[in-house]
Amino acid sequence: DEAGDKTFVVALYEFKAESDRELDLVKGDKIELLEILDSSWMEGRLNGKVGVFPVGYVTYC
Repeated sequence: DEAGDKTFVVALYEFKAESDRELDLVKGDKIELLEILDSSWMEGRLNGKVGVFPVGYVTYC
């Protein structure tokens, strides 16, 4: 892989954000993965918004 390649994950399920920090996900959304925060949460960018979402709701592309 070339330096600067982005990593993406795809939403497997719908996720409704419960705070401003979380991202709403719709099944099939492709999210740019920015950081793995811990075993439960990732941070990513979707439609220009940066937020967190549960690891169990996504899979790597």
